Amino acid sequence: SQIACPDGLDFILSAPKSFQRYKSNYILFFQLPWAPEISVKSLQLIEMLWNRWSPGWLPEAGYLELVSEVLQKRALTNAINYYRAATSLYSPIWWKTLNILRREASLLPLIIYGRNDGCIDAKVFQKLKATGLECGHFPHLESEIEVNSLLEKHIDNS
Repeated sequence: SQIACPDGLDFILSAPKSFQRYKSNYILFFQLPWAPEISVKSLQLIEMLWNRWSPGWLPEAGYLELVSEVLQKRALTNAINYYRAATSLYSPIWWKTLNILRREASLLPLIIYGRNDGCIDAKVFQKLKATGLECGHFPHLESEIEVNSLLEKHIDNS
């Protein structure tokens, strides 16, 4: 199952170029050495991206601080390196991932996205058999009951 992110090949083929370039400009920022890591420590980057990606939805008090703390202690560089590697066509990992994505799946994935996502344009999902919910980039947080219900039905029907 995929939540809020199409696989790389679908993303590349389906992304409406002008809208998605603007929405994905944070990826260029993540290419800079150390700048994203420093921004996350001040919480400004997380707040800015969260507000852009899920407009109008506020997590409970202290949640973004917890996200920042977990990233700083355990996963920050790995999380940012995901975006750094995603733009490198010369990376052997990129080509290995692309080959995996090209394989035919025996089970169709459940694809869930937010219609108000400020990170991935909803038009990217139109050509896919995807389920759109009235939320932003974090359906599993913003519409958790609906997401859980969809996942249960998908598993039961598999």
